[in-house]
Amino acid sequence: MPSPLWFPTSAQHWNEALPVGNGTLGGMVFGAPYQERIALNHDRLWAGGVRDRVNPRAAAALPQVRELIFAGREAEAQEIAKETLLGVPPRIESYEPLGDLLIDFAYQGTVTGYRREVDLDAGVVRVTMTKDDIPCVHEIYASHPDQVLVVDLRSSHAERCPYALRVRLDRAVNARMVLEGADAVLRGTTDAGLCFVARARVIGAQSALRDGALTTPWSKQAAILVAAEVGADAEVQVVRRLEAASALGADRLAERHRADWSSHYGRLTVDFAGPDLSARSLPERLAALDAGGADPVIVAAAGIQYRRYLQLCSSRPGSLPSNLQGIWNQDLHAAWNSDFHPNINLQMNYWPHERSNLATTVVPLIDWLESIVPSGAETARRMYGCRGWVLHHVSDRWGCTTPCDGLCGIWPVGGAWMAQHAWWHYQWSGDRALLASRIWPLLHGAARFLIDFLVEAPPGTPAAGFLVTNPSHSPENKFRKADGTITDLTCLATMDLGIIRECLESCIAAAGILGAHADFAAECRATLDRLPPYRISARYGGIQEWIEDHEEVEPGHRHISHLFGLFPGTSIATPELVAAARRSLERRLAHQHGHHQETGWSLGWQSCLWARLGEGDRAYATVRSTLGHRSLPNLMTDAHGHAQVGDAHGITMGLFECLVQDHGGEVHLLPALPSALPTGSIRGLRLRGGHQLDLVWRQGALVAASIRAAADGEVTVRATGIVRRVTLRVGVETIVV
Repeated sequence: MPSPLWFPTSAQHWNEALPVGNGTLGGMVFGAPYQERIALNHDRLWAGGVRDRVNPRAAAALPQVRELIFAGREAEAQEIAKETLLGVPPRIESYEPLGDLLIDFAYQGTVTGYRREVDLDAGVVRVTMTKDDIPCVHEIYASHPDQVLVVDLRSSHAERCPYALRVRLDRAVNARMVLEGADAVLRGTTDAGLCFVARARVIGAQSALRDGALTTPWSKQAAILVAAEVGADAEVQVVRRLEAASALGADRLAERHRADWSSHYGRLTVDFAGPDLSARSLPERLAALDAGGADPVIVAAAGIQYRRYLQLCSSRPGSLPSNLQGIWNQDLHAAWNSDFHPNINLQMNYWPHERSNLATTVVPLIDWLESIVPSGAETARRMYGCRGWVLHHVSDRWGCTTPCDGLCGIWPVGGAWMAQHAWWHYQWSGDRALLASRIWPLLHGAARFLIDFLVEAPPGTPAAGFLVTNPSHSPENKFRKADGTITDLTCLATMDLGIIRECLESCIAAAGILGAHADFAAECRATLDRLPPYRISARYGGIQEWIEDHEEVEPGHRHISHLFGLFPGTSIATPELVAAARRSLERRLAHQHGHHQETGWSLGWQSCLWARLGEGDRAYATVRSTLGHRSLPNLMTDAHGHAQVGDAHGITMGLFECLVQDHGGEVHLLPALPSALPTGSIRGLRLRGGHQLDLVWRQGALVAASIRAAADGEVTVRATGIVRRVTLRVGVETIVV
């Protein structure tokens, strides 16, 4: 079946280029007929380095900041906090581009039949064209088994040879290309002294070093290999990889890549039945979708499977986790530094991928969390006098855990939210050994910090007698006080309450599963008992965003942080709270207008919230909006003109939540099926416990469902008109419907 994700022209700028990657090495493919450009990235190439960012004035200033906030003098507290609580320096450094691979094609024939596409099943970007009468096929991919980027050029013409090449590597600053042996070698050093190396080599055709480039004579096929590394042993690693890949040859490299790719990507298949519109290009189909047209096939391909493609390209065992832009970035000083943003974006990158049967791609997130714990423990101890570990608003390759990027950085529950992802990773696997060895230490450390950090609100304050965070804020949002003062900092934003509740409850559950840590579980229970309840705003009727019923400065704010307990959490569960959450969401959206407020990641979160509320059509509307007019031409999400990937993964989770929810102790099938997707099937959808679910529905009704069990057990399955207790046996497919 031809890929639906195709373009009739080459990319004119980076936001039209198509991504490839293996978790570590990434490329953006432009696909031009006469000079191919592939913009390269390496996941560990960051400016800056490891440094002590803890503000030496923080510990002494903390009691005064807390006292002022409790006294309602937040403006004064903020002035002190700016000078004493923010990290030193107060900004982190940027993820950087590696450089460009440039391939000049000597043959300048007339191009017809041009097509540029992402082949999701094969894990390649493919460019096909005819130059005069010579068919040409270019396949570009980044191999995870062999850790090289491959540009495979082939022609099927019986006699004519279209490929005479000139191959170079280039970077605008801090690097220089030289020719060594059979390779073009790019060497550079960041401003902070981090070394990086990239090597390009042509195989399958003779090459020579001429006029500052690798050149080849005319041939029917050739392959260019690129290996890259960062750090002290970069030279040795790059040469080793390139030699090994060259020895394999182009055909074997392609076989190994496709076997690896299909073993992951092939675990989930999706069919949202719809008309065959494959003759239309992706831009045409997205424009029609945005105008209200029905195209379930493109929703499945672009809304689910392409997001799985991006995840496999940007997060694999051994790599860093996917950052704001995945692993793709063209700017030396990237938007938002292309950093790790643990106040929503980093989490959203990973929301759907336990469900999408790509659990191995979550491993880099767990690895990274473990790597920052020592830094987070130092920050917790020296800033706050607390045990455990803390993470704030942003982080980077170097393990920054201090508040950065202004007052919005003073948000001390980022680590607790990330620890929930570790807990969810256990829940999806059911691996008790994993829980004991890796997940429990992360959970325990995050909860230990929370228990130490929480303080009792004094008499006369809105949360008197309860435990609260102080200082904190509701991510990137502000409120207006009765005297007209606008402020960021508060004690106990509602999002904090949701995160704390769920982190402590997860610790209690984990301790019970392990049959250990009873004393700490008791401490968690005692802390939970002293937290305030969710509050419903008398002013607006929704969930309060802050502990006090403040006036909203920006009613349509892009963050929907106070609804964390509805999604991804589960603590907003009573009918009264759910109704209030619905009012909060409706109010937020009623006031959203314009580019700044309707961000792609916000739409992704909205789709999940609507699905939790059982509103499939409203969830689908946000998916359509994201694909139709909040996406860049290459289907990355438009974040104020800059590419981001977490936004893209949000709508994937929204679609999954429409099809199945299993967060409440039972499996609910088709809880919010959109009317725009009346017929379809999905196979290999993962449930908590590692079980796999197959679903088939027609005309809006469930017609078949089965579960392949990863372990023995029982589960309650719910669907319209059905509530059934099902016994599962490991390795056995159980028919549910």
